[in-house]
Amino acid sequence: MLALVAPHVVTSARMSSAVPPPTVKRWTPVVDRLIGFLGHDDAAAISRADIVAWKDSLIEAGMKTVTVRDVYKAGTRPILQYAVDQGDLAENPAAGVKVRKAPQQRDKGFDGNEAETILSATKLKFSDKISVEMAAARRWSRGYVRIRVPGSTRSPR
Repeated sequence: MLALVAPHVVTSARMSSAVPPPTVKRWTPVVDRLIGFLGHDDAAAISRADIVAWKDSLIEAGMKTVTVRDVYKAGTRPILQYAVDQGDLAENPAAGVKVRKAPQQRDKGFDGNEAETILSATKLKFSDKISVEMAAARRWSRGYVRIRVPGSTRSPR
C-alpha cells in the first residue's frame, strides 16, 4: 500500500515531476508532522477522523486557524488527492475537512487613541529622503484620510 514516507509521497518520482521543488520543500514538514501525530506512515490507514483530530490538535497547541488552513490542510489534502488520482487510495480523507475562522477578537477599525495617533502622524514633517511627488501625494491624501472608529458616525480630524 501507499506509504507517506520512504521518501514521502511528496518526493516520489511520480509526484516530483508534477509538483515544483519549492512546494515539495513546503509540504515535506507538513507530512512529517502528520506522520508524527498519527504514529504511522500508511496513507491507507488515515481516516477523516484522524485528519480532524490532527487539525484540532494543531489549533489546541496554539496554532492560528489561518496557518492550519493555509499550510497544514492545504498541504495534506492535495498530497492525498494525488494518491487518489493515481489509484493508490480509494478516497481522500482530508477532502471536505473545514478549518473555521477564529472568532474576531475586536471590532474592525481603530479606537479613538489609535485613530488620533495615526492622524497626528500624518501631520508630521516629511523626510527629506522622499521624492517631491510622494510628498505632494501625501499632503493631498491627508484631506481624504478616513479612519473608522467603532460607534462613531464621523471620522476624527
